[in-house]
Amino acid sequence: MNKKILYVEFGTSHTEILYSFLKLLTPENQVHLLINEKSKSRIQFELPEVKISFSDENKLIDQFFKMKKSIQPDLIIFNSAQGKLIRNLCLRLMFDKTPIIGIHHNPENIVASFTQKLIHFKIKKYIVLADFIQRYLISQNVKSKIASIYAVYYPPFEPAALGLNDQYISIPGVLEQDRRDYLGLVDLVERFDKHLPANIKFVLLGSCKTHDGELIYKKIVDKRIEDRFVLFDKYVDDRVLLSYIKNSLAIMPLLHPGTRWFDKYFETKISGAYSLAFGFKKKLLMHQVFSEKEEFKAQGVFYTQQHFGEELLYHLFATSLDTENQNFVTDLKFEFSFQKKKLFKFIDE
Repeated sequence: MNKKILYVEFGTSHTEILYSFLKLLTPENQVHLLINEKSKSRIQFELPEVKISFSDENKLIDQFFKMKKSIQPDLIIFNSAQGKLIRNLCLRLMFDKTPIIGIHHNPENIVASFTQKLIHFKIKKYIVLADFIQRYLISQNVKSKIASIYAVYYPPFEPAALGLNDQYISIPGVLEQDRRDYLGLVDLVERFDKHLPANIKFVLLGSCKTHDGELIYKKIVDKRIEDRFVLFDKYVDDRVLLSYIKNSLAIMPLLHPGTRWFDKYFETKISGAYSLAFGFKKKLLMHQVFSEKEEFKAQGVFYTQQHFGEELLYHLFATSLDTENQNFVTDLKFEFSFQKKKLFKFIDE
């Protein structure tokens, strides 16, 4: 495969998957990345085969057509194939013959969104980020071609200094109660506080100054269990986040039935916690309801709210959550060579 690929991200919400896809596509292809300049601080990696162009948000469409004319790409990939900007662009490209593949982050819209139906006229092939999402779309009789690719690869980084004796369970993401049950976690930690080793720390990898952070922080303080948590009062940069992930006993998605977004995460959305766990070969400390999903059988440690402490203690001391000290085998489908081959096959179909 030796294609010229124009890879586009107009937004700022899905930059965490860029490295994975750019790494998978190279060095076999020449990749030109066009990205919103607001995301410049998130591009902390260099890939020799990737040429990066940043553009003012108001000039992205014009810059896209300039680059397309200059590069004459064999393929266009939209990193976020949704929304009105992509719809308008697809309408302008309706009679252009350059094939397009779209990565979709809200796959239920592939089925139900009117805007997405207009995008379908131009984009016939979509990538989703987990096999269970692909299965869901197939069950909905989606006519577009759908592939599942796991974005579970991360750039090299200089580790940040962490506590020497602490044992971390990390919860990545903004502190938003609708997405993750932080308040429920605080209740669980208070309930089982005396049963857990003193050095077990729950790391909330989002700022306490945004979203529901102050509410969550107040509850932690009111319960007098601040020593159980590692908290931040500002945006957690990638270096710090990845350092905690690398040194964690387990990753906790904190998705509990009853939260507003639970059904979406159960069927059609992938949590960034999954990708981090798969990429760093860490156990996933998850609610029991996820035990039925094939993706989590190798790495899942499942609990109920009634038996959270017992499950955590058992896996800490009987089987150890620390993947570096046990015979830990992840699914071969997460291997880089497997995902590269799968992606190239989908491009050529």
